[in-house]
Amino acid sequence: MGDPKFPKKRYSTPRHPWEKERIDEERALVVKYGLKNKKELWRSQAVLDSVRSQARTLQAKIRSNDPVAIKQLNLLLARLNRYKITSDNSSLDDILSLNIENILERQLFTGRTWLFP
Repeated sequence: MGDPKFPKKRYSTPRHPWEKERIDEERALVVKYGLKNKKELWRSQAVLDSVRSQARTLQAKIRSNDPVAIKQLNLLLARLNRYKITSDNSSLDDILSLNIENILERQLFTGRTWLFP
């Protein structure tokens, strides 16, 4: 069940901590979007990874004509549309072409609380 004082980590750190190109790119994104620290950037990256992973799984299931997968795709598209990450008539390819800047542009804060999971 876990200790309520120590919540689950919702991001993953980079595999190699000292890559100059990655550090420079992250620093530029932190400055551009006014993030407090790189942890917020990594949290956004985790959200993006989760969405793209779901889309890849659904893409494989839709090829086999799974009716549940089509329903899950519609729910995923509705969720991303509700958060204004994608447009109304987006498709699975649009989800797979998302990048970190699309997520950071639609970042919604209330204090330090994220409005999207």
